Amino acid sequence: PVVPELPITEAAASAPPASSPAVTPPPAWQAGNLQMPAAPEPTWRKQLTIGLSAFTGVALAVAAWVFWSMGQSGDDAASTAQRISSSVAEQRVESRAANAGDEDAAATHDDRHGQSAAAKPPGETNPDETTRPPLPELPEVTDPGSDEEQAAPAVDEPKQPPTDPAEPPQVAAAGGGTTDPLADSPFDFDFENPLPPELVKANPGPESEPLEAAPKQPPQPPAPSAEIRQLLTTTVPAIQTPANRPLTLERFADFVSQLIGRRVWIDPLALEATGITPQSAVYLDSREVTVDELLRNALSRYGLSYLALGDTILIVAEPAEQARRREVRFRIGDLAENTVGMQRFAHLVREIIAPESWSTVGGPASVTVDGDSLLVDHGAAERYQVLVLCEKLRVARGMAPKSRYEPSRFDVAARSVQAKPSLGKTVSFEAGEAVPLNVILGQLAYQSGVELQVDHLALLSAHLSESMAAELSVLDQPLEQALQALLQPLDLVYYPLGANRLVITTPYAMQRTMLWEVYAVPANLTTVSDVDQWMDQLRDRVQRGTWDAAGGSGRMAFDRGSRFIVVRQNPAVLAELAEQLGT
Repeated sequence: PVVPELPITEAAASAPPASSPAVTPPPAWQAGNLQMPAAPEPTWRKQLTIGLSAFTGVALAVAAWVFWSMGQSGDDAASTAQRISSSVAEQRVESRAANAGDEDAAATHDDRHGQSAAAKPPGETNPDETTRPPLPELPEVTDPGSDEEQAAPAVDEPKQPPTDPAEPPQVAAAGGGTTDPLADSPFDFDFENPLPPELVKANPGPESEPLEAAPKQPPQPPAPSAEIRQLLTTTVPAIQTPANRPLTLERFADFVSQLIGRRVWIDPLALEATGITPQSAVYLDSREVTVDELLRNALSRYGLSYLALGDTILIVAEPAEQARRREVRFRIGDLAENTVGMQRFAHLVREIIAPESWSTVGGPASVTVDGDSLLVDHGAAERYQVLVLCEKLRVARGMAPKSRYEPSRFDVAARSVQAKPSLGKTVSFEAGEAVPLNVILGQLAYQSGVELQVDHLALLSAHLSESMAAELSVLDQPLEQALQALLQPLDLVYYPLGANRLVITTPYAMQRTMLWEVYAVPANLTTVSDVDQWMDQLRDRVQRGTWDAAGGSGRMAFDRGSRFIVVRQNPAVLAELAEQLGT
């Protein structure tokens, strides 16, 4: 076999040592019979070449897939929206069909027995019906502590046919027929578009016009839930409280709360409007009625009503246009000297007390002059406000009140001035983490001795509640500063209703809450024209756009006999006005 020749360096290294001198042959490459071998290629170059080739192949594959996907993306978005829309619509159709099936089943059940539960003769029952749970025991009131006169026995009202628990209670309508007691609620919603709002905005469709920003809507109270509507139709047996042992309003609310298993609150503004307190007596004398009728019968005689808000009940003042009117005589011969003075006083009443409700502006209520008296035909809340107006103007003239109420109700000082001592009381609260708002308010109320009342209607309308998380860390600080530190992060505010009562509410609700107060006219204004000019200056300096002359709801009137002005405004403007006048 032929032995391959080695490179010259290896050949020299492997040659055996010469035993004798010999002539060294010339290198093979010089002799022309051998070529110089190429240097071996380094390993890293091979690896780099292989990596570049693999990367190029992957990139080409990805690019081809991307180009193919882009052709299908438009169809996928439309199909996805269509699938979501169809799914939502199917769920809602199934839900409505299930509800309709339940109603049909209930109707079939009644038809099978041949008559409704309300139409069964005494002693005949269905084996399918469940036993009605017993009523909670009525709490006893040994000392009502009410500042109200003992109410007259309940007037016998015409009996109505028994109510079928399966249907909402029906009450007589003004024009005949019947109506659901919650049917005129402004909280009805209709969801016609099954597509979620965010998907509608994201996929308006090729034919849609450009979407415009929706106008900001005012907060709306939550609609009554289906459960609360059903609970209001529940029939309760006859209830009667002894004439000498009535319920307080606060305990009546607790009783109804236990009866239906839902929270029942009392609106603080309802108490302010009607003069009722949580300790005022409530008399029950009813036959077998629904919960709705029980509430209306017990509350209407005090100028109160109720609202169903979500899963809760809120006791409120009756709206002026829906109140049960009654004509009452107010003797004001000591406040008006002659017929002209009586007419001026009647005009003052119409300006300050529920201005939109009087017959002079198309409302149902009226106030007329009869000798030395005013005949006021209005609801209970408005009649009470007329009484307070007369008594405050008596106090402003240095006379004693004539009514049976405690004189402190007729303090002529502004509410913000009355509340200053209470707001100066020191409180402390420290929590390592967020706690419910009502827990903090309860602690501050306990330490300061001040009633901190929550405006539940305002909070629920803003999708808030008294149990939402809040934080506060204060040590020996005035109540005023503690409330500001607590409420400001929650976008809430407070205002006083008296020397010892504060209301927690939203800024929107406070701006639309109308109260009235009286303020003394400076002694240097001696003529009516001077007073008119001074009043115009006040309107210009204090929230000019909130007065009636500028389209607002605020009103200002002058009582010549007492030399006081009477102002109807929201609590913020009233506080600013009191500060301007230095009262």
